[in-house]
Amino acid sequence: MERIYLIGFMGSGKTSTGSLLAERLGFGFVDMDDVIVETAGMSIPEIFSRFGENYFRDIETQVLKRVAREAKRVVSCGGGVIIKEENRRILRDTGRVVYLKTSPEVAYERIKGDTNRPLIQVPDPLGRIRELMEKRRRWYEETAHLVVDTDGKGPSEVAEEVLGALRSG
Repeated sequence: MERIYLIGFMGSGKTSTGSLLAERLGFGFVDMDDVIVETAGMSIPEIFSRFGENYFRDIETQVLKRVAREAKRVVSCGGGVIIKEENRRILRDTGRVVYLKTSPEVAYERIKGDTNRPLIQVPDPLGRIRELMEKRRRWYEETAHLVVDTDGKGPSEVAEEVLGALRSG
């Protein structure tokens, strides 16, 4: 197990769970959004407003390819990484993919005040979350080796569940 990729919608707990998981495994932790910001030299909202989502997705793929070569990593992927077929293939081929599943309502509660999420800066963010989740659900499910429901659980509990499932399977 060289790499563990955490996928799921915004607010599913990928970053908080991922850092705990990395610590428990003695792996390095990578938050792809942080690497994208570093690579682009600007914030995610700035990338979206200046260059659009497609440009962001291209940088995301470059970053994923780079991360996929690093050993012993837990990687928190952006919520939309699974949109591109190329990314889904890279994820499945280079590591164990864990889908942290959450309901739209829980995701909304976790991220509602976060202005760093350009896709939900709309008049009806909960409606937008529902729409995006439904659109992406099939990709999350087909990419994942393992699905863990995060509703009603803290990051530590989710990390333990992921660890247990990875060790037994």
